[in-house]
Amino acid sequence: LNRSSLIALMQQSAHSAGHSSDEHVQIVEAIARRDGRTAARLMARHLASVERNLQPVARTPDLAAALKPVALAAAG
Repeated sequence: LNRSSLIALMQQSAHSAGHSSDEHVQIVEAIARRDGRTAARLMARHLASVERNLQPVARTPDLAAALKPVALAAAG
């Protein structure tokens, strides 16, 4: 993970993170279909959503706690 990803992880709600993951899937699927127009539209919508949902104060001040749900999901 890069620094901006860690900051986003610590400042978004679990609901926003789940929604963001769903958006990633849609973007990748559009790219796989070679549908650049849809991929670009979905990416623009995704970035606007991320910006809107980020909170100025970290929801999880502890990085280990922020990463725990991601680690559990990856292990399952």
